Amino acid sequence: LQMPAATLTWQELFNLAPRDIGLPVDSNGIPTQTGMAQKDTVSVPFASAQNGPLPSYEIHIQGNVVNGKYIAGLVFISQQSLNLGTGIITSIDYSNGELHIATKGGSDARVRINDPMGRYGLSHGGPGSGAALIEPSYDVRFSIDEESPTIHSATGYPMCIPRYDPAANDDTLCPQANRPRAPFCRSLPPPYPAFTMPAIGQFCTSYMMPVPTDTPNQPDARLQTPFEVGDNVDFLGTLKYDERGAYISAHTIVGNVGIYTSPGSIPAYIGIEVLLQGTVSQPLANLPQEGTSRVKVEGFSTDPTRLVDIYALDVDSRNGTETERFLGTANPAGPPVIGRYRFFPNAGAFTPPTREVRVVSRTMCGDPLLNCRLADVYEPNAIAANGIIAGQYHAPNFEFIFAENLTLGDAVVPANLQDLAFLYCGSGPLGTPTAGDAGPVVGQLDPAPWALPMPTPAFAAALCSGAPVVGAAAVTAQASPPVITLFPSATMTVNSASSVFLSASATDATGLPIGIIWTQTGGAPLQGAMTVPPSQPNAVTFTAPWGPTQVVFTATAVNPSNGLSSNANVTVDVSTLPADHINVTSAVWVNARQDRGRLNVVATSDAPLDGNGMPPPGMQLFVQATASVGALVPDGTGNLKFVTTAVQLAATPLPMFFADTGTPATCPGGLPRCWQFVTRGVLVDPNGNGVFIPPDEVTVTSSFGGIATATQNNGGITLK
Repeated sequence: LQMPAATLTWQELFNLAPRDIGLPVDSNGIPTQTGMAQKDTVSVPFASAQNGPLPSYEIHIQGNVVNGKYIAGLVFISQQSLNLGTGIITSIDYSNGELHIATKGGSDARVRINDPMGRYGLSHGGPGSGAALIEPSYDVRFSIDEESPTIHSATGYPMCIPRYDPAANDDTLCPQANRPRAPFCRSLPPPYPAFTMPAIGQFCTSYMMPVPTDTPNQPDARLQTPFEVGDNVDFLGTLKYDERGAYISAHTIVGNVGIYTSPGSIPAYIGIEVLLQGTVSQPLANLPQEGTSRVKVEGFSTDPTRLVDIYALDVDSRNGTETERFLGTANPAGPPVIGRYRFFPNAGAFTPPTREVRVVSRTMCGDPLLNCRLADVYEPNAIAANGIIAGQYHAPNFEFIFAENLTLGDAVVPANLQDLAFLYCGSGPLGTPTAGDAGPVVGQLDPAPWALPMPTPAFAAALCSGAPVVGAAAVTAQASPPVITLFPSATMTVNSASSVFLSASATDATGLPIGIIWTQTGGAPLQGAMTVPPSQPNAVTFTAPWGPTQVVFTATAVNPSNGLSSNANVTVDVSTLPADHINVTSAVWVNARQDRGRLNVVATSDAPLDGNGMPPPGMQLFVQATASVGALVPDGTGNLKFVTTAVQLAATPLPMFFADTGTPATCPGGLPRCWQFVTRGVLVDPNGNGVFIPPDEVTVTSSFGGIATATQNNGGITLK
C-alpha cells in the first residue's frame, strides 16, 4: 500500500493504527480495524465534533477483472488527496512545533509536522511513545519521509521548525544563521542574474549558502533552514483534532524560498516534483492498443551548475538488493527557472517501470563530467541536515501510464500490471516500518491481476530468476535466443561532440522481428540524453562526449514468447580529429507524375578513407530537409489569421548511405565516392490538400562534425 510518504503492508495498516481512538483490538492488542472505514468504531474524533468522528479517507485502486473477480494491483491511500493548503506564516508556536498559516477564510490554519523521529523539529507521537510532543490520535501511517526531505524549500533544501524559541535559545540543528536578512542575501555567481534584495532587515527569500565552514553564526549548508514568519508555504497532510480544535498533521511542507548552495560545493540538495512512467505493453490479439515507455521527471536542485542523473531502482526479487538503472541526465541551469531540471525525452528505453526513482546531483560525486550513482557519492558530508542523505532524492511513483484503446468502442484494454517488475517478480525482503531485519520475502502478487491472453513480460527470464513465477503468464523456456544484427558496425569512430546514430535488428528462430532496447553500459557520459527517432524504434541517436575517450552501448532483444534475451555491444571510439568538411554536391527535388515529392541528396566529405577506400568505421552522414509554408487558421474569434508553419522531413535527421562506382547507387557526376539519400513524399503540405512542397533548405551533418547547407535561395536545390 502506498501512503503519501511511506509504504505499508495490509497488516501494518491495522498494526500502526492509533491506539487511543477507541478501535477494538485482538488478544495481542492489535487493532482489528484501521480507523479509516466509515463504519469503524472510532470514539475519539479525528477532525471535529461538528463534522462527525471521521474525515474522508480515499483509496485509489488500479487492477483488473480476472475470471469475474476484481483483483487489485496498485493501492494508494490518502486522507483526501486534495487536503492541502497554502498561505503565509503569521506566527510559530515553538513549544508545540506548530506553524500558524493565514489561509482564505480569515482564520489561521494550525500545521504540525508528522515527524515521529524529530528529523525536521520536535518529535511527535501518540501516548506512551516517548516523543517530545504527545498528540492524541497521532497517526504514524501518514508521516514524513525521513531520508528524502518532504519538508523543504522550493529548490529542495531541507527546512525545519526550531525546537526552541530563537529569541531565547537558538536550535543548533535549525539555526537562525541559515535564514540571513538583507543586505546579506548572496546571489549565485555570474552568469546567473543577481537576486532581488528585500528591504533591509527582512529575511532573504532568494539566496545562496556559502561554502561550508566551521565559522560560528554563519550560514552552514550542512544544516537545515528554519521557517520564518512571513514565509509563503504549501502544506499537505491529514486533518486532526485536539482540545484547541482542528489542525493539519503534515507529511509535506514546501516553503516558497529559493535557497541555493555554492556551485560545486558539498552538500547540495535535490527534490522531485513530478514523476510518471509509461508501462509499454504488447498488443493483445484483435484488440488494437497504444502503449508508451515515456518517462517524465521534474524537480529542483540547489546547485544549478551541476547536471542531475536520473535512475530507476531495480530490486532483486530474491534479496532486495537495489540496482540503479541509468535513465538519463537533466540540466537544472535554467532559464527560465534557475535550479529546475526536466527530463521528458520524446522516446527511449525506460522499461521495466519501477516502484521508485532516484535523482542524484553530480555535485555529490565531485566530478561534473561523470554520471553520479549513489554508491559513488563523495562520502565526507554526504549525511547532512540532521541525518538526510544529501544530494539525492528517491520517491515512489504514484502515476503509471497503462496501455489504452486505439479504437473507441473496443473492449477495454486491461491494465498491463504484469509489466511492473515489482508486481510480477516480487520485491524481495519486506522493508516496511515494522518488518525488521528478517522480514519475509515479497513474491509475485497472489492472486495475480493478470491472466491469458495477457503476455508474459519480456523481462521475466532476466529479472524473475529464482523468484516464484506463478499464474497463467508463467515463463516457459525455449531454446533459441534472438539473433541481433548491428548497423553500422560493432566498432566505430566519431569526433567529439558529433551526432551518432546506432541501429539494430533482431529476429527469433522463425524469422519474426523482435524489438531492440539500447542502453549505455560503459564509458564517459554523453552530451545530453539518448533519444529514439520516432520512425525508428530500434535505433538511438546521441551526441558524443569530448574525446579522446570511448563509450560502449548494448543492444538488448528479448523474445516475448519465451523471455530469452540476447545482447550485442557497440564500441564507439571518440577522437579529437578536426571536423571534416562537407559539400552538398546536389540536392534535387522531383514532383513528376511517378516520382512525386522525391528528394535525392548527394554529399561528399574530406574525412580520410581507409586502405580500401572506405570511410572510417562507423562514420555517418545525416540529412534534414525543411520548408516554411503559410496557412490561414482560425484565431479563436471567428476570424482567420495567417500563420507560417515549419515542415520537416523527419523529427530527427535521417542517415545517408555511402556509395561508390561499384555499387548500384552509383555516385553521379563521375564522383568516385559519395554519400547519397533518396526518398519519396517530401514534404507534405500541412494545409491538408495532399500536395507535396519542395524544401527550402537541405542540411547535411557528419558524425565527424562537419555541416553543409543547400538552399533554394543560393541555388543549391534543384526543382523538377
